Order: sequence, then C-alpha cells, then structure tokens
Amino acid sequence: RRSSIKNYLVLSGFLLDLFPGLRAQTENMAFTMASKFMAEFIGTFVLMMAVGLNVSGSTMMSVTSIGFTLMVSIYALGDVSGGHFNPAVSLAACCAKKLEPKLLVVYWVAQLAGAGLSTFFFMQLILGVETPASIQERKHSLALPFLAESMYTCLLCFVVLSVACTKKMQPNNYYGLAIGLAVVAGGYATGQVSGGILNPAVAVGLSINKAQAVSPANGIVAILGEVFGALLAAALHRIVHPQEYSEGDAEFGKLQKLVAESVGTFYLVMTVTMNVLSAQIFAAWSIAASLACMVYCFAEVSGANFNPAVSLGCMVKGATSVNDGCMYILAQIKGGILGAMLAVSMFPHQNAALAIGSDYNVYQAMGSEFIYTFLLVFVVLNIATVGGKSVGDFAGLVVGSCITAGGYAAGRISGGCFNPAVAIGLAVAGVLTRKSEQMGRNTVLYILMELLAGVTAAFVIKLLRPSEQTPEEAAVEDDEEKQALLNKDPKVAEAAASTESGKEQTKEEEQKKDS
Repeated sequence: RRSSIKNYLVLSGFLLDLFPGLRAQTENMAFTMASKFMAEFIGTFVLMMAVGLNVSGSTMMSVTSIGFTLMVSIYALGDVSGGHFNPAVSLAACCAKKLEPKLLVVYWVAQLAGAGLSTFFFMQLILGVETPASIQERKHSLALPFLAESMYTCLLCFVVLSVACTKKMQPNNYYGLAIGLAVVAGGYATGQVSGGILNPAVAVGLSINKAQAVSPANGIVAILGEVFGALLAAALHRIVHPQEYSEGDAEFGKLQKLVAESVGTFYLVMTVTMNVLSAQIFAAWSIAASLACMVYCFAEVSGANFNPAVSLGCMVKGATSVNDGCMYILAQIKGGILGAMLAVSMFPHQNAALAIGSDYNVYQAMGSEFIYTFLLVFVVLNIATVGGKSVGDFAGLVVGSCITAGGYAAGRISGGCFNPAVAIGLAVAGVLTRKSEQMGRNTVLYILMELLAGVTAAFVIKLLRPSEQTPEEAAVEDDEEKQALLNKDPKVAEAAASTESGKEQTKEEEQKKDS
C-alpha cells in the first residue's frame, strides 16, 4: 500500500511538472485557461448532441430536453468556466465586463469546436445517413426569424447576466434552473418562427450537417439575431443594474424598478401570445417558464409582480405603496402591449384569441379565472410579503408553477389568462389581427374578475394572518399603546415628558454646534 501511494505521488508530481498549468491550478485553486476551454467544449458538445437528437426525433418534449441539458451542464461546469456554452452568452458577458476579451476568443473557439465535433459525431456515428427533421421550412420572411432569435436570445443572455454574474444576487443555487427555464420559454415560443435556436454555435452545427436542418441563409440570419440579442441584453443589464458598473452598492431606483416590471411583463405577454398563435400544446409550461425565470431576474429589483392583480393585492395588503403600485401597473400594461404587438408581427396570418371555450359559458370562464388568479396572488403574497417566511431559491419555480397548474386545469375553459396585463395585451393582438367583436367585452370581464381575485387574496391573507402588519400599522399601534400608558400612569407621563425635553435640548445643542 505504501508503495502504491509512493508511485501515485511520483506520477502526480511528474504530471504537474509536465503541465505547469495543472500545478498552478492545484496550488492556487483557480482554473486555468485550458480547464475553461475544456469545460466550454464539453458543455457545448453535450448541448449540441441534445439538439441534434431531439431535432431528428421531433419529440414533443424536445425543447424541455434541450433546456434541461443546458441546466445540468451549467450546474456541472459553471464553477469552471461560467457555463456559457453559447457564443452569444459569452459576448454579452464580455460587454457587461464579466468576461475578459482574451477569454472571449478562447470560449468562442471551444464552443464552435464542441458544436462542430458533436454534429460530426451525431451524423456519422449515431444516425448515419438518416435525415433529421428540417426546422427551416417556415412560412415567414427572414426578418421574422431574426426578430424571434434576437428577442429570446436577449432573454437568455439577460437571465445569465442577472442570476449568474450580478454581485447583488449572489450567492444563489437557482442560476442553472433559471437559465434552463429561459430556453424552455423561448424554444416553445419561437419554434414555429425560427426553430428556437438561441445559440450561434448550435446554428452553425445545424447548418453544416449533411441534412442541413437549418439552411445556410437561415443560419446566418439566426446568428445575426443572436448577436444583436446579446448586445441588447448587455445594454439592458447596465440599465437595471447600474451598481455593477460603478463603485458602491447603491439601491435600486424607481427607474430600475419600472424597467424591471415592464421588461418582465413584456416577455411574459409575448410568450403567452406566441404560444397562443402557434397553438403550442406545451403553452402553459412555456409561459410558466418565462414567468419563473423573470421572477429570478427581477425579484431583488422590483419584487417581480408582472401582474396588475398581484400589484393590487400588494397595495391592499400594505406590502406596496399606492404610488408605487399604480406606477407598476402602468409599466406592466405598457410592457404587455409591446410584447403582444411584437408577437403578432411574427405571426402575420394567425388570429390572437382570448376566447371562452366552445363547451363552456361566460360564468364558467369567469369562475376559473377568479379561482386561479386568486391562487397566483395568494401564493405570491404568502411567500413574498409575510415577515419571517421565505422559500429561498424555490420562489420563481413556485410562482411559475401556479401558471402550470392553472393553465392546464382551466386553459380549455377560459384560455388561462390570470393576468390583466395579458388580457389587455391579447386584446390589442386581437384588434391587430381583426378578432371578433366579442373581444372587448371578454377583455373587460377578464380584467374585472382578475382584479377582484387579487383584492380577495389580500383580504384573505389579512384574515388568515391577523398578526401580520404593515410598518405603518405597527407604528400607529405603538403610538396608541404609548398614549394609553401615559394616560394611565402620571409618573410615566412625567418621565416621558422629561425624556422629550432632554431630546429637544440635545437637538438645540447640536444645532448650535452645527451653526
């Protein structure tokens, strides 16, 4: 046994002398450039393999498979290289000063090499000459795939910058989950427009295989859109997290909070509309994923409401001031309308619909909207506004799961809206696509029921948790207790008066000293 240990130590020393980078890594506990190159190569190789196999099989869960492949790879290799596995993510990180320019080139080479070798391995050794299902036959101009790829690559890159690179949000264990959910949201939403590539290395891999799952022209358009999306994400990160680019630890201002609410609602409503227009069978899952990853991005900034019913519930409960709540609602409506308009522009021949199921009446639809909007607001208020209670890294997943639950349960009845901003956004989309005259009435009914559900949830919380008070209520109660005590005991009143006079005298002395 001693001999074996001795031989192992000799061999280890020989290897460390042979590769100086390994010795530096061992001594400094820091990963070398070779280690980072290898991590990016392996991660991109595995990701490209998942894309190729799912594209060839055209499985219903293909996007989820790809998103979860990225998620587990990030958890495995994120501590080595950051877990980019995507040239667009690396570009965004470099623009946000989270990656050195010299490493950017190394990462790009590793990612393209990993995607290329994975494509060769996939085509030659696994499927031979079998032709994977093409994702290039879309009835859209090249401008629409560019728009789809740029918007959802921006989402992916911004999620990475927010949950994995922003100092104020560290440490956390949800970073891989949030990034994987961003792929789930964008993959299903853009599948019928651009194929949901969201990765220049994957676009190259799909373009160079024998079957050309993506044509060279579409591949170039996708890459250009993804590069633009990465730059847009870096710019958005500078707006939302200005403290990352300056000294100090400033708090989030009103601008950052309103931008957060607007952007989060924008992506939520755009994902809803695109899934509705494409009749996506996994619409509820895609929408829930978009909401979850946005909650992970913006919970520390604005509270991540993204829903006027949630904001109204927070105002009624006292968790948000009336002024902030009203501004949040306006930002949400603006973001929702813009998201719906962009989604409709990518489906010019489809009709957006916020319609009641053919087998159900308006009362059943409004009832389902009330129940599941109540559930959503009730869950948010319980996990985000109750003092001393926290679900930690599960917050985004819990909130998103409300949409999954309600979407599949009530989607066939009311469409599964649960959000006035979504109702207004789909109403605008309906007008743009010449929806029926019933659109206006349905929209008003949906909004009223959802807002009523938000108010009801807040009152139920107050009844359920009577000890839960707002800071203002607690201050008023303290003042009342003090006044009652003063009226009851004269000695206490004299002591309080002397204390107050002492405070006033101290204040006068400080003012004299200042002058």
